Amino acid sequence: MAALLVTARRFNFTLDVYWHIRTGIDWLTNGLSPWQDHYSFTFYGKTIGGQAYMFQAFVGSLVNAFGAQTGLELVRMFSFLSVLALVLVFLRRLKSPTAVYLLALPIVTMLVQQRSVTRPELISYSLIVLAVILYHRAHGRMTVSGMLPIVLLIGFWTNYHNAILAYVIFFGLFLDAAFQYLRERAGAREWLKWCGWGLAVVAVGAL
Repeated sequence: MAALLVTARRFNFTLDVYWHIRTGIDWLTNGLSPWQDHYSFTFYGKTIGGQAYMFQAFVGSLVNAFGAQTGLELVRMFSFLSVLALVLVFLRRLKSPTAVYLLALPIVTMLVQQRSVTRPELISYSLIVLAVILYHRAHGRMTVSGMLPIVLLIGFWTNYHNAILAYVIFFGLFLDAAFQYLRERAGAREWLKWCGWGLAVVAVGAL
């Protein structure tokens, strides 16, 4: 915890963090659309695609309330604690022995410190762990209770930031299910579910 606190308080500025802060504050306080250029002289008024508008609103609201330094520190600390909390949930779900906790938590702490710049990826770290939890929870089966949270997560992740890692993770789930169905000589109904959920996962990202 002390190491993460030091990392959160460390001066960690990126060239595009001002863009995220300004866009978020102007959207929340002045009603300026994050999907339109209000700042540059070369593309003023032009449409902007692929905005990390959720992250911009989150960062902008904290900076607006607490100032730039404290606001950015809170963003980083929130992201660190979220990752650790989800890792703890996953390890508990696995009923891991104490030795695994003692090994996993320092490694996770080290990894999040390797790239702690204030960018949308900070929150994506938590989404990665959540995706792994949902992968494990699905048990390679295409059930509504297992797959619906995955579809919802991809829908959120796609709107939040680039969801390519979500597709990489969940591709493994569909591969696991396919091998399982081949071993069990599953019928057409199971394969139709497999295809249907695959289309749903792709479609929600595209939409």
